[in-house]
Amino acid sequence: MPTVSVIIPTHNRPYLILRAIKSVLNQTFQDFEIIVVDDGTKERAENAVLSLHDDRIVYIKHEINRGAPAARNTGLAHARGKYIALLDDDDECFPRRLELQVEALDKYPEVGLVFSSFELCEKNRIVDKLMTEPITPGSPKEELLRQNFIFNTTIMIRKSCLEGEQFFDENFPKNQEWDLVLCLMERTKFLVIPEKLVRAYVLSDGEHLGSISNMPNIIRANDMLVTKHATLYAKYKKSLAFRYFSNGLLKRDYGDFSSARRDLFKAWRLDPFSWLYAKNFMATLLGKKIFMLVSDLEEYGPSKIINDIRNFSKQWYRMNKNNTLFKLVAGITRKVRNNNYFQNYLERSQAVFQVKLLVSKMYDDRRMTKQAEQYIHEFKKKKLSEQVFGSTGHYDVLVLYVLTRIKKPTIVLETGVASGRSSHVILEALATNGTGGLYSIDLPKYFDGTAPHQVDSNEHGGHKEYEGFISSQKTPGWLVPQVLRSRWHLLLGDSKILLPDTLDKFGDIDMFFHDSDHSYDMMTFEYNIAWPKILPGGFLLSDDIKWNNAFNDFIENNHPSFHETVGGFGVALK
Repeated sequence: MPTVSVIIPTHNRPYLILRAIKSVLNQTFQDFEIIVVDDGTKERAENAVLSLHDDRIVYIKHEINRGAPAARNTGLAHARGKYIALLDDDDECFPRRLELQVEALDKYPEVGLVFSSFELCEKNRIVDKLMTEPITPGSPKEELLRQNFIFNTTIMIRKSCLEGEQFFDENFPKNQEWDLVLCLMERTKFLVIPEKLVRAYVLSDGEHLGSISNMPNIIRANDMLVTKHATLYAKYKKSLAFRYFSNGLLKRDYGDFSSARRDLFKAWRLDPFSWLYAKNFMATLLGKKIFMLVSDLEEYGPSKIINDIRNFSKQWYRMNKNNTLFKLVAGITRKVRNNNYFQNYLERSQAVFQVKLLVSKMYDDRRMTKQAEQYIHEFKKKKLSEQVFGSTGHYDVLVLYVLTRIKKPTIVLETGVASGRSSHVILEALATNGTGGLYSIDLPKYFDGTAPHQVDSNEHGGHKEYEGFISSQKTPGWLVPQVLRSRWHLLLGDSKILLPDTLDKFGDIDMFFHDSDHSYDMMTFEYNIAWPKILPGGFLLSDDIKWNNAFNDFIENNHPSFHETVGGFGVALK
């Protein structure tokens, strides 16, 4: 009899199942069986599973699609091990997972469930989900009633805790694991292993049950959870209030304002001193249209409203351009728009809106958008805008700061320094991160006098370039404060020589920013030599891409996982 039964349900994903199975076969603890339950009827995993030729693998298939909970219940019915380990077909175990979890259950007979930290891979981004404070054997009831922090594929359960019970409640369209955890919480103790024992992958929308396309089921399952465990929730009113609040927000964002209003009122009634619950309930009283207008203003700033007004104005102009009253209003509007203070405010608001939109599109994750909002607020609070915003633009410096804060890079490499405006922003973000260094390559071009002269470029289109960027009285990067220079490594010379050497020295980098010679040949050279060295989830950023087609050609030839251009600035995600 095996000690552990690893249950892996699969559904029309034979191309993923082998990774999960092999991660179990490679465990340091080898006394196990693997039960694969195939619930997919379109693409069977049978050939993939049996190709491994291992007697410890049991393959079972459902004749009709019954869902993941039923597949796990089928696995339990066939399990012979005294411990049950859960694993999804798109995830994988680290080598010591079974060893450490079996050791914990053997050591603490009063413990019926162990779980662990894990690594989350989402859209080329890796996030560590760490349990920083190990829980001694016990049942963290209030925390688990509030939200489920136990990830299902990190769970190992003592089978005796499940005897005579259905493993998963098949009536739940979602949150079956949370329901199971709440049931077990009443009859056994839990233990967390702080080490990361599983790598979990978040697939594209539609391929996992937590996606936006599954929102009706998520909402319904949340309601079912509170109803099924009403007796338990009644003992912990603040946890119940939070559940009503969380589900109310989901219903509101999904457009069901009447149900959202009821849930948010229940949350406020249970916790009447919570301003968070009160203000969100009162916001739903305004109605859907007004709420959405206020939300747009709050999330994107005034530029979103201004953009909507501008689009409306353009349509109105085409319809009324010969109207006398319209001409009068248009003249006043132009005077206001051309006011320097108003223009500067508008440009900064537009930059904030564009950076939020960029992050929202890049990650398709509201949490990341909220994080970007925090970093934008942080940028403003540091008053960096007063030091680095200027006639050369607002968006570029803001996006450099926000992406550096999001990525938390170890190595950032840039070409082109001049005043050090961009270098200053990157270094400020690195210092706030508390890690990482900036390596800047610059071939200084000096000018005499008070301002540089413009000359025609050799590029098609004949744009103007400055023949020098640095006053003969200054040195490259004069804007970089002394306090930030410990993280800064300035390399003077031609990037055609220094860039290959520097990349060879590091091997891999997290971010690359081009802002040097903007000729097609130089931009293409730098993109193509830096891109292979950028780690997955890293960025290639470039200024002044509008001067030629180098960036567009690079995107077409290299197919990054995401790219975006705003004005003359380009972003590519590896």
